[in-house]
Amino acid sequence: MDPNANLTEMLRLAERFTEDDYEGDASEAAYQVNAERLAELVLALDEIVRGGFLPERWRAGGAR
Repeated sequence: MDPNANLTEMLRLAERFTEDDYEGDASEAAYQVNAERLAELVLALDEIVRGGFLPERWRAGGAR
C-alpha cells in the first residue's frame, strides 16, 4: 500500500473517532470494524517505512 494513501485513511479514521457525535451515530460493530482497520493501517505503515518511504506529510516540510 502506498504510504500516502495509508496515512490518508488512518487520519480519516482517527478524525472520525474524535468527532463528538461518533458514539451516537455508530453501532458497536461499526466502531469495532473501524478500530480494527485503524490498527491494521498503523501496523502496515510501520512495515512500509522499514523498507520504503515516509508519507509526504511526515517528511520534513511536508504539506498538511
